[in-house]
Amino acid sequence: MGAPTMLVTYEGVSTLRTRSCRDGLEATRRFVRAVAGEAAAGDLSGELALGDGARVDATFAARALAAMTTNGFAAARVRTITASTREHRFVVPGPELSRAAALVDSLAPIPTAGPVSPAARLDLSIKPLVLVDEQGRPWPRQSTRAFGRTPYDGYGRMLGVSQTYARLSTKTTLSVFLNLPDEDEPSRAAWVARIARVTPLAFSRTGWKRWHRATSGTWIAKKIAPAQVG
Repeated sequence: MGAPTMLVTYEGVSTLRTRSCRDGLEATRRFVRAVAGEAAAGDLSGELALGDGARVDATFAARALAAMTTNGFAAARVRTITASTREHRFVVPGPELSRAAALVDSLAPIPTAGPVSPAARLDLSIKPLVLVDEQGRPWPRQSTRAFGRTPYDGYGRMLGVSQTYARLSTKTTLSVFLNLPDEDEPSRAAWVARIARVTPLAFSRTGWKRWHRATSGTWIAKKIAPAQVG
């Protein structure tokens, strides 16, 4: 199989129609199961996150921190956001995700620690996300090496590998970065239609790009409409 000459990518952030952390966890699992298979959905892990600072009531912050500290999760690491805001993070292994989600729900109502971020939440990060077809077979050429280790944004992401991030709380946001390589695979349009049908994700119409390899060897992107994905 020769070097790839074309790639379709999708980048988008969706706010899912969920009202609890537990609902958000199940919705995220449904998405991962659809795009990457059952094994990937069962191999998730995450972190409990608690933000404090001027926007968050001190009584809530103390109650939430005590709940996270006494529930047996790995010790917190503290990250400084601003001079007056910190974020405490606790590691949550896969078997404990449901318990962590129930803990977040028990803290409701949950204030925001910033313009949109809930002060208490469960974060999931899945990278790389190995995409599979409807029969559960991996798409070929899912590697950064196949595409020359080419960065395509300012966050260290590279062409050829898919990722997703989820923030689960009283609302859930799902950030998705899909890479669909190889022009010989079954229709991308059919694959995307299936994902849209069986998951809670709403694809943005503006999130699609087609990448072509130039004669110089560099990769060049052009935005495309969803109908041109296949």
